[in-house]
Amino acid sequence: MFRAGDTVQVKSGGPIMTVSDAHGISGIDCTWNDRGEVKRGSFAAEVLKAVEMPKPVRVSVPKRNRRRG
Repeated sequence: MFRAGDTVQVKSGGPIMTVSDAHGISGIDCTWNDRGEVKRGSFAAEVLKAVEMPKPVRVSVPKRNRRRG
């Protein structure tokens, strides 16, 4: 169901977490950041939902016009 690298969240809410290891449906090990501190926890698959992270938007910045002279 879940694999290492997936992003998940507890169905009732909370931080978005990254799956670090999955042991079937009984133990999904996750990590997340809480105010700069890395936290770890293990959850049953039934209480988690997959979360799609938005892809980063690439912004092109125009080059500055330079006068030659």
